[in-house]
Amino acid sequence: MIVPSAITVNTPPSLTGISPSNLGIGSKGTLVISGVNFATSASVSFQLNGQTDSTITVTKSRYVSSSRMEIDIQVSSNAIPGGRGVVFNNGDGSPVLVTPTGTFNVNSPPTFAYMSPDTIAPGGVITDAVIAGTGFLPTTKVSVSGTGISVATPTFVSATLLKVSMTAAADATAGLRDLVFDPGDGSATVTAPNRLTVVAGMSVAAVAPDGGTPGTTVTVTISGSGFAPPALVAFGDGITVSNVVVSSASEIKADLAIDAGATTGSRDLNINASGKSVTVPSKFTVLVQPLPIVFRSIRVANVRDTSFVVSWTTDTATTGSVRWGVSGSSGAPGTVANDRRGASAPSLVHIATVSGLLPQTTYQFDVISGDWADTNGGQHYAVTTGPTLSLGSPDSVFGTVATRDGGLPAGALVHVTASGTGGMSGTLTTLVTTADAGTWVVDLSNLRTAGGEARYAVTDTTLLTVVADGGTEGNATGT
Repeated sequence: MIVPSAITVNTPPSLTGISPSNLGIGSKGTLVISGVNFATSASVSFQLNGQTDSTITVTKSRYVSSSRMEIDIQVSSNAIPGGRGVVFNNGDGSPVLVTPTGTFNVNSPPTFAYMSPDTIAPGGVITDAVIAGTGFLPTTKVSVSGTGISVATPTFVSATLLKVSMTAAADATAGLRDLVFDPGDGSATVTAPNRLTVVAGMSVAAVAPDGGTPGTTVTVTISGSGFAPPALVAFGDGITVSNVVVSSASEIKADLAIDAGATTGSRDLNINASGKSVTVPSKFTVLVQPLPIVFRSIRVANVRDTSFVVSWTTDTATTGSVRWGVSGSSGAPGTVANDRRGASAPSLVHIATVSGLLPQTTYQFDVISGDWADTNGGQHYAVTTGPTLSLGSPDSVFGTVATRDGGLPAGALVHVTASGTGGMSGTLTTLVTTADAGTWVVDLSNLRTAGGEARYAVTDTTLLTVVADGGTEGNATGT
């Protein structure tokens, strides 16, 4: 006889959640499994790559109700990080439930890349320092080795980024400290050694440059010790400080905009960094605005196919150079040709050779002395190189230059031009220094016509005009 009610068909279980859904390597914890149709005989295991995962051990199971189970698990120290499937077996003959990989995860331990800023002064504060790495969790906490540094609960940004604030006690010992990461998932802490520096009290060794003129902006480097971000830098009234960067515990960089009406004289430097302050007297000077350089007697000479010479004089001894470029190029000329005596040699007379040019090409240039430039009213000076000519036979002329009292000039420019039946020639210019004992020499075979297109023919009737120019030391003309 068949009794219909004697056969029971068990409904298979289903899972709706597992909490927590992850633990760290080497950790243990209690998981709460939620769902429906749980049997009192139910058991749980974990699956990795389609195989039972022996690195996760269920140490105890507790049936709470048909919709809730609790299990205590131990994750082995050699467990592989990554997702697992949950195997749920009611043990009542109903189908075994296997959830997708990732229902439960074994977390990777955190790794550390860098922290910025990574210095703090005793009594100082770091707000929202950025810590980069991998394997961070919303539960990750950070601490610092030793005593005197308190750390607030980090802000979890992503698995690779945390933000954390720290406060250093006034008596915190200077030196290197470790960062200690607690994932908060039951796994072991991870230590990143020597990642935070508690700096000693601040001191200032130097400011470079240590001066600037009104109406200018100067980028200064402050060297010393004990610097820590964030830093405030001040040099007194009339100087606006911006773009302060603490490059290291021994260096700060900042831009100083000096007002046009700033009072001249020495200034004290004040630095307030990470809660510490230091004032150092007379570390920067607002300089008297120098008089502008007066450019005189700007000449173009020795124009050839691949080069030309620019000479000029100034009323005060200063450095000289020429900035040049191809005419018609966008922007100001940018290639520099320094004075023949070097970029740092001050003088009243200046001469620079611009070379490496192309024949029959127009170039533009500006004349530079010290911090001043003569740009020809913004139009730039222009010169066109000549064609390539064959070498002529050497034909040297020479002479001497002396000061009014018969002494040797510190520096003089000698300009030679020719005139005759062929018209006026171009100019040949040379420099005379004390090393030349006042003697000058030029080769007339290098003379070209005024336009530079041909060699200038020198004959017995050619008149040579020689101009010696010593700037403020005087000048003379002879034929």
